[in-house]
Amino acid sequence: IMNPFINQNYINQIYLALTSVSIIYFLKYFISSAPIRKLAQLSLGFLILMTLIFNVYNTDATKAMDRFTESFHSIENSDELEMKLKEALSNGEPTMVYFTADWCVSCRALEKNTFSDNGLQNKIGRIQALKVDLTDNSDEDQFLIKEYSIFGPPTILFFNENGNEEKSRRKIGVVSAEILEAEIDSLRKKI
Repeated sequence: IMNPFINQNYINQIYLALTSVSIIYFLKYFISSAPIRKLAQLSLGFLILMTLIFNVYNTDATKAMDRFTESFHSIENSDELEMKLKEALSNGEPTMVYFTADWCVSCRALEKNTFSDNGLQNKIGRIQALKVDLTDNSDEDQFLIKEYSIFGPPTILFFNENGNEEKSRRKIGVVSAEILEAEIDSLRKKI
């Protein structure tokens, strides 16, 4: 349940901590000598604490998300989206528009497993990539959903260099990096 909201590395740290505390607590039932039991508990506790500290400091939990965020221009409203699409049209540049939301579990999987792919990151860098956040479900969000006929996030739209959406390329749900790379390559070949 926590996986979409907490990085897997942190979940593993939580499990390690819970297991460790349980082991330390139940040592009192397996070692009868009080001084040896106390020494074993302290030693094990110290070892586990050092392991947790080391792992937390060496975990780059936001690396994939930082790369994802840098690749996309965040869109705040329909006017800004229209402006960016017109800008791409004037530059003869294809555009990928990604509709997402914080509460969308599939979006988190897409960002973690697909958009973090280095090959896809390189291809996204060659087109205009826009991210529309529908988290608030505001009137503006509802307008965008209706305007672009979005069923819900995650949805990815592709616009060619003429500013027209290529509806056959529309992706809904989690897709692989290879599929998105192929779509971007196909759009780029038309230029």
